[in-house]
Amino acid sequence: MPRPRPPTLDLATITRCLDAYISLIACADDLRVTNDAARFVQYPKVPSPCTQALVRHLIAARVLLHDVGQIDDIIVGSREGDLILLTPTRRVVVEVKATARDYTELSTGDLAAHYFLWLDFARFREDGNVVIHVIAGPIERFGWRADRGLHLPRFIANTGAELETVTVNLAAWAASDTSQAPSA
Repeated sequence: MPRPRPPTLDLATITRCLDAYISLIACADDLRVTNDAARFVQYPKVPSPCTQALVRHLIAARVLLHDVGQIDDIIVGSREGDLILLTPTRRVVVEVKATARDYTELSTGDLAAHYFLWLDFARFREDGNVVIHVIAGPIERFGWRADRGLHLPRFIANTGAELETVTVNLAAWAASDTSQAPSA
């Protein structure tokens, strides 16, 4: 029996979740100023249910991965990948990384996915923008390895012309008619 799918989060909930996450980052930054031992405490991770739901909304609105063609269904959070796009002819695996800092670690699944998306929330608190970097095809071709760290500037420099970057003002989109694609 297939496991039930989790409910898709609406954009207002995603925005509140990301606001809470960014507030945690600010608290961690403040703590590092007042307590030198806080440098040993890891920054919190961006909650994957929020980022996966956000990417699902952006794909459904045809802001991301429009080159995939007709998508019959989107499965969020499976063992196969962060998102699985079901088209009439294939299953497209999408892996999502999200950071408010410029660093992430890669997994084997990240390297082999049909699409790799890096969501950068560094500017989210100031202007509501999320910068999304998209690479089509397995990123293992760039020589990166699983369980290794990767910095965003290196990622951008190494992917060159193959990188598509989309900026979405999530705060404005969530406050508007979300049946329309956000302005990029």
